Amino acid sequence: MNHTGSSISMDVAGCTYNGAYLQDGRLGRASGNFSCATGRTGSFLAIEMQGSLSGMDMRLSSNSSTCSFSGRVGGVKRQQ
Repeated sequence: MNHTGSSISMDVAGCTYNGAYLQDGRLGRASGNFSCATGRTGSFLAIEMQGSLSGMDMRLSSNSSTCSFSGRVGGVKRQQ
């Protein structure tokens, strides 16, 4: 995940999500578009985004012309 100012970019399960980020209290939210290696494209909404020293998690909803997803997504931070 890359977050700079009001922009966010995330790579999740073979798809890249790009959009606008807003702080919502102690949590964040983002919305925008995604594109996948398979050619699928669509829109997304991520809410309840929170990060920690060890990783991050969020509620993610995405829609394309062929499918939709709604659930929790999380990840562990890579050591650099």
